[in-house]
Amino acid sequence: MGYVSLLFFISGISGLVYEVVWTRMLTLTFGSTTYSATTVLASYMGGLALGSFLAGRYIDKAKNLIKIYGILELLIAFFAVLIPFSLAGLLPFYKSVSSALNPSLFTFSLIRFVISFLIFLIPTTLMGATLPVLSKALINSKQNLGSRLGLLYSINTLGAVLGCFLSGFIFISMYGVKNTIYIAAFLNMIIGVAAILAGKKVNKVGEVKKEKEEKKGTGVFSRKTVFWAAMVFGISGFASLG
Repeated sequence: MGYVSLLFFISGISGLVYEVVWTRMLTLTFGSTTYSATTVLASYMGGLALGSFLAGRYIDKAKNLIKIYGILELLIAFFAVLIPFSLAGLLPFYKSVSSALNPSLFTFSLIRFVISFLIFLIPTTLMGATLPVLSKALINSKQNLGSRLGLLYSINTLGAVLGCFLSGFIFISMYGVKNTIYIAAFLNMIIGVAAILAGKKVNKVGEVKKEKEEKKGTGVFSRKTVFWAAMVFGISGFASLG
């Protein structure tokens, strides 16, 4: 738990380094900090939600979850490094759209939002899958579900706080925007390789115990109650990001 938690802490650092840097980069695309921050936040939240959903749906069939986590981190690094080149390559396209169609500011901003959102959605979806994967790997009973899941999330969030500070106050001013992305990608690569190596040594003890515990009942709450609880949770997220 401690070794993997350290990796997840570093993952939180790199994740928020990307968010700060991408917001800075998109300001050049939109000419507005508000539009760039909105686009990055929307893609982050959308990717985290999609990644969590997909991982939660299919991860039960996977075997070596620590290794899968390492692969996810390597893929995050790969797609994150491609993003500066993707954004730069789109500038001629935006110029031709502007000159050919002469769209309104809203329409043109919407076009740039959709394209940027889809570009960022790939690495952010991979980021969203990491927490469910690690949770499944490290939580072996319902008794420690709350404590371990809370610990994982808090460790990753603390790393995110440090990532915001490092990127905003140190990395960008010292190394520039593009090199800051390379630093974050290098962190993801270290995490990925370390997790894959750790995954080779993992002996999945407790898997049978976990399966037995999962079969001991279907839960306390009805589907209707769970649905409305999820709806309220979603509205809370809407209000928070608003």
